[in-house]
Amino acid sequence: MESGIFKAEARFSWEALKRITSRPDILIGSLPFPGSLDGKTVSIRIPGRVFGFEFSGSFEMTYADKTATYIMKSPLGLLIVTIQLGEKFLVCRASADLNERFLRKKLLKIAEGFGRTVLAFSESYERVIPKIRQEHSKIVASDLKPGDLIHLARYVRFFGGKDTFEIIGTGKGEIKIKVKGGDLEGIEFREDGTLAIVEIKKPLLDVSEDELSDLGIGGRYVFNVLWG
Repeated sequence: MESGIFKAEARFSWEALKRITSRPDILIGSLPFPGSLDGKTVSIRIPGRVFGFEFSGSFEMTYADKTATYIMKSPLGLLIVTIQLGEKFLVCRASADLNERFLRKKLLKIAEGFGRTVLAFSESYERVIPKIRQEHSKIVASDLKPGDLIHLARYVRFFGGKDTFEIIGTGKGEIKIKVKGGDLEGIEFREDGTLAIVEIKKPLLDVSEDELSDLGIGGRYVFNVLWG
């Protein structure tokens, strides 16, 4: 069985990782390559003529020792993804016994895709959960800083289960966050008649906090989510 491994520093708890990995349908649907989980049937596809990869089969998952394991079976073989939280690092391993050319390179792409997606959503969960609470259909956020908007958008993307939406917030000024097809289109901030627009237009999971550092956002906000 061949494997590919992705490793990165982890700034989140096991609770955060478990919450994210417990929704494999959302997680797999958010990968940087096409993937889906419909009931117990999983599909993963990496486009490419040489290093392309396609897998479709059954899905099951287990937890043990701060590790989430996704087990995917097809008539052609087995694909296993393990997502483990150590003391300081997240380690994601993709292993398979499939009869594929360049299998290890393909498994490296799968491990990195799962790893980076889990990393982004888990970090965002850890960041926003202490700052927000649900009030009916609204999200009330306290002590909000500009970089928190990225994490809030990821939180809504993940737990809302849709990749097109707007988040409208009122507090110290008005905030509008627009996400379309999983890409962060941009953020608008209006205060005292002045409008600041940050155009981003790239995948939500790839946006850094530094891109919003100039926005004068702070304090308490009440948000509504409008689904596209």
